[in-house]
Amino acid sequence: MSSTGAGAGPVLVAVDRTASALAALEAAVDAAAWLDAELLALFVEDADLVKLAALPLAREVDLHAGLRSFDREALERRFRL
Repeated sequence: MSSTGAGAGPVLVAVDRTASALAALEAAVDAAAWLDAELLALFVEDADLVKLAALPLAREVDLHAGLRSFDREALERRFRL
């Protein structure tokens, strides 16, 4: 896609691993196509969260699995997917 649309700037969408982010991305793709605009996606990795995950007493609360160890490697893998 190009940014040659009628004065339209790029369409920017924030993405993460949630279902709502997928819906936002799909809407942004449609908007960018309709506007003939460039599509930019932004993913922000929380470096402090990765540092926290490395602490031995850190725990993660999962709505389905409950309380579990906060595994830094697993967190980094989820960021990379």
